[in-house]
Amino acid sequence: MRTNRTRFFQDPAARREIASWVLAISLALSLSMATRAYAFEPRRVQQTSMYPTLHDGDIIFLYKLDHTIRRGDIVVFNSPTSDEKLIKRIIGLPGETIGFENGNILVNNTRFIESGDKAETDYGQPVGTVPPEALSGTRLGEDEYFVMGDNRDVSYDSRSFGPIKRYSILGKAEAVLWPVDRIGPLK
Repeated sequence: MRTNRTRFFQDPAARREIASWVLAISLALSLSMATRAYAFEPRRVQQTSMYPTLHDGDIIFLYKLDHTIRRGDIVVFNSPTSDEKLIKRIIGLPGETIGFENGNILVNNTRFIESGDKAETDYGQPVGTVPPEALSGTRLGEDEYFVMGDNRDVSYDSRSFGPIKRYSILGKAEAVLWPVDRIGPLK
């Protein structure tokens, strides 16, 4: 005795229909996973070192395909000292010399001028970091970047662990996706 279900699966047209659905779903899942792995992904901020630009709990849009890193870009990278992913701002580029003098950041012996809330910050020695003077004259290699958090007093950044390598950068934070009242591009 054949049931309707048995007849359905024996029908060649029905099997083709099922196969096309399985193929479509498999392709959609594969494309979704590949896009997230290689192009972009949402990422939750789990630190306060980028405050006021980013808040703890913000969800950002991380773009992985742009390989041009510029001063001021906000990047997510693998921490050189742990398994954590950190988010910081690019201050120094490959080949530049980084220094500190009287609470100011020097890039190639020129005072680094910042705008906004960071402009009034004293870049003294935050808790748990090496004295900035010890880093003065740090010349970055051809694939090295100097990063700092916008909340300089609590940020664990290049002042503590030194420059980061290009290969450790996972992508650039381009926009805040959540919460709704903070949605928009990052500067």
